[in-house]
Amino acid sequence: MKVEQLSVCLITYNHENYIAKAIDSIFIQKTNFDYKIVIADDCSNDNTRKIIQSYKERFPDKIDLIFQRNNVGPAQNFIDLLTFPNSKYIAYLEGDDYWIDENKLQKQFDFLEKNSDFALVHSDVKGLIGNEIIENLASKKWNSLKDETELIDALKNPIAYSCTAFFRNVGFENYFDTNYKKLKAGDWGLWIILLCIGKAKFLDDKTAVYRVGSGVSTNNFNYNSNDYKNGFIFLFSLVFKVKKNKKIILINALA
Repeated sequence: MKVEQLSVCLITYNHENYIAKAIDSIFIQKTNFDYKIVIADDCSNDNTRKIIQSYKERFPDKIDLIFQRNNVGPAQNFIDLLTFPNSKYIAYLEGDDYWIDENKLQKQFDFLEKNSDFALVHSDVKGLIGNEIIENLASKKWNSLKDETELIDALKNPIAYSCTAFFRNVGFENYFDTNYKKLKAGDWGLWIILLCIGKAKFLDDKTAVYRVGSGVSTNNFNYNSNDYKNGFIFLFSLVFKVKKNKKIILINALA
């Protein structure tokens, strides 16, 4: 089986007004490597799936589909999507966001190819509120606090806009368990896993448009709630799990 260099993982649910723009923004990418698009739809009840299917018919060899038979919820759909690829790298995008830099994937690919001590590369975004583009989105200032980010930073705050993330495929099936699905922000757990493997690089480019107010936002969390406290405890347990697994992989490699 051919192993692709990259899988673009697109997650969606009821995004009929946005999904075509998201997919088109993938197809404008200019790369010197091959990639596949994996789309996971959580049993949308609008026209999202019909739109996706039309792209699949036009590009049958370029797109793989995960069409949930029942609504499994965002956490399970996220897990099914990120454990599907066998590619070297994964780029992530949500169905209501889109990319605006045609060289996004190439720049991020080139960086990780040249820097083996990094596991994640991400960038800045423009915001979209209604029909208004916000050039400098201040809602997540932590996104650009550091040029390079390490694990301790990721434990303090989610470190990236998920729509800009490009990362190594580290075998996420080893870490996505029942407890993982309880996290209120699955991408935060994803950053923790990756930052246990390597560092994160922030590119000071606006490569995507992030639709403000949709999806799960850590800004809406009640930091005194039991859900948050339990989630934070799980993040620390996740660190030990990844570190232990990383050690086992290293020992096996040296044997």
